[in-house]
Amino acid sequence: MDRNMSGLADQVDTKAIDDYIDSKMKSFRIPGLALSIVRNDQILYLKGYGRSNVRGKPVTPQTPFYIASVYKSFIGLGISQLIETGKIDIDAPVKTYLPWFTLADPEAARQITIKHLLSHTSGLSTRSGIIVLYTNPVSLEQLVRKQAKTRISQPVGSTYQYSNLNYFILALVIQTMSGMSYGLFIETNIFRPLDMRHSYTSQAKAKKNGLATGYTTFFGIMIPFFEPERKASIHLMISSEDMAHYMIAQLNNGTYGGNSVISSQGMARTHTPLMPGICNYGMGWAINNMNIGHNGAMQNFRADVFIRNGENGDKWGVAVLINAMDMVAFDLTGEVPYGNISYDIVQILHGQKPSNNSTPFKITISNIGQVAKICLLYLLATIVFLMSSLKNILRLK
Repeated sequence: MDRNMSGLADQVDTKAIDDYIDSKMKSFRIPGLALSIVRNDQILYLKGYGRSNVRGKPVTPQTPFYIASVYKSFIGLGISQLIETGKIDIDAPVKTYLPWFTLADPEAARQITIKHLLSHTSGLSTRSGIIVLYTNPVSLEQLVRKQAKTRISQPVGSTYQYSNLNYFILALVIQTMSGMSYGLFIETNIFRPLDMRHSYTSQAKAKKNGLATGYTTFFGIMIPFFEPERKASIHLMISSEDMAHYMIAQLNNGTYGGNSVISSQGMARTHTPLMPGICNYGMGWAINNMNIGHNGAMQNFRADVFIRNGENGDKWGVAVLINAMDMVAFDLTGEVPYGNISYDIVQILHGQKPSNNSTPFKITISNIGQVAKICLLYLLATIVFLMSSLKNILRLK
């Protein structure tokens, strides 16, 4: 299902884009993909490719997908909204808003500010941000309280280390300072004003409304993998059509369809590197001159967003949502599976050839032992998660 908007079809070489995506899906055995392209304040192209579930239901622009770490830009926008209303100071210590917050090093915990969390310069490691994904506490607050024994791996403010844990803490700050749950805050302050009608903070609601089934690779075979529901999740499930609304707001000072979610200054804040000289990361966005973007990956979904603030006011946004992920290839090679599809599409839009040269990962005699080890680790992590979930259920009875 595709959709060209506002008489702008002549601005998009749809055949070149469709051929590129079809080739990618075939090469990497991708089950389903949803694409949205915007220019300035208009939606140019929406299309679903492939299947959204094991029964072969077609992907549409309204099909919700997990967007994985792209949620960080939503949290960044939420923090910027609270800065704008005076409820948060970006340079204030986290303990200003969570007085009980601590780590294995209490002094480090006192030094960490909101800015450090946003820019991944808190000293919290990438590893600690992975571990937190495989726990299932009964609440977001409990998850953050459990970090009392977590150690920082670098001095606060000295080094960029991408860590999911930073944004779990920020989500709790949003929840605490707004007086509403994290999910309700995102729905009320971002989804509703941007007319994001096929976006969810609850897995249960997303499933009722056609959430795509995710797939993961097991010894080179793509199999369906159903994401466990986490009580302290900050994940978002969003359709490609709604991602188009979100990108238009990013390109137009926080405004979509006449509704504004933040001032132009507040939106600019989210797109500005917070720790120049250390990293080019803003409030949930990786920044490269006038371009911003982010990708996200989990065991069974991948998302890829690229926004180009071009010269002479020519602005483009591309979002690609995929209901599959090859984490084994990612862990073994360090390269993002499928490549940077959204960037490649922007290249096509400008009459250039895609720059990505990614090739499918293959299991060989030389790497089969490593593949087996990683698959076993994922299996053990899943078992630990399920045991934690069962323990929480029994505790609540």
